[in-house]
Amino acid sequence: MRKRKRGMLLIVLVLIIGMAIGVIVGREFLEIPVLDLNAVEQAFQKNKDYQYFYNQLNEIEQKTYQRIYYVLSQHQEEVTLEEKDIEKVKDIFTKVIYDDGELYYVNSQFQYQENKQTIQFLPLYDYSLDEVKKMNQDIEKKTEVFLNEAKKETSQLQKARLAYNYIVENVVYEDGVDNNQNMVSALANGKSVCAGYARGYQYLLNQLGIENAYIVGTAKETRSQTLNGDGHAWVMIHLSGDYYYCDPTWGDAVHENSEHACLGYFMMSSEDMLKCYQPEVPYEKTQQYQINVFKDEKCYMEKYDESVLSYAVNRGLKNKSRVAEIKCINDNVYQKVKRNLESSYLGYQVLSQNKCWNENATYSYNDELRMIELYY
Repeated sequence: MRKRKRGMLLIVLVLIIGMAIGVIVGREFLEIPVLDLNAVEQAFQKNKDYQYFYNQLNEIEQKTYQRIYYVLSQHQEEVTLEEKDIEKVKDIFTKVIYDDGELYYVNSQFQYQENKQTIQFLPLYDYSLDEVKKMNQDIEKKTEVFLNEAKKETSQLQKARLAYNYIVENVVYEDGVDNNQNMVSALANGKSVCAGYARGYQYLLNQLGIENAYIVGTAKETRSQTLNGDGHAWVMIHLSGDYYYCDPTWGDAVHENSEHACLGYFMMSSEDMLKCYQPEVPYEKTQQYQINVFKDEKCYMEKYDESVLSYAVNRGLKNKSRVAEIKCINDNVYQKVKRNLESSYLGYQVLSQNKCWNENATYSYNDELRMIELYY
């Protein structure tokens, strides 16, 4: 039995979106064994995820990151850090959690003891190792068929889209469910909130080898949403040398009896993303916007052209969503489409021409994304 070493207990509270913060006191510390640096490096190298926030750190900070990641990934009780600034440790700990959604079992607070040259880092866990293994098995079982099929795709963009659709189609937005701040709620239980949606999507992207990062911030008060200041989470994707943004939560569009994966929140540019959200973490600007899914689907109106809307209606009939989605290149085109929907019966005309008009047909529009949807 190792001797106990008495010391003052300190608690760090690290705010991560949606996670409750508490205080725990009264623990004494064990002497920390010599750390196997080879084991730390091997464990870190096995993690093939993008680790966007890790790459924001300098070399010394990265060593601290690796040690924290090691102890968390191994579900161990303690590790010695050579970093002497506890504020830096808090920041690095948060970055580890942002980078790796599979550490969902780690509590948002940790304990530590300061010595002259080191900090003893003592994580707290919400679940035992056996519980974690059981939940991981549940997730793997639920997602196995999807991932096996998605991995057959040769296009990374198509893989990302299939994963986006999978989250939208298999998760129901519901407040107050267990584990709603992590991927377990979305992937194992099928009910979650924005954090669970984003973490579930992050997990699937990682399994498919697509570089991504978990982004948190707040929803802006927009003309299309009334969520000003609400905490929110979404995902940044690094694909084809550029950065795009996906929000499967807002993409889980429900309009009366119509549910579909809204294309508008898949592969947004940083410009469009910033119209909807205010990130509270680092993020990247979209440089060239070469991936335009509306353009790929021939649902991108570069000049006023009613045939684009007609094509989108036919697309909605073929995929059985009965939803037509279009995006406009600029505000002039968008406002003309919107005006004609409101005053010139454009929706009725296009739906009638395609023989799918019904008395329940309606439309909605999103001013921020210059996007219009017809439901029929």
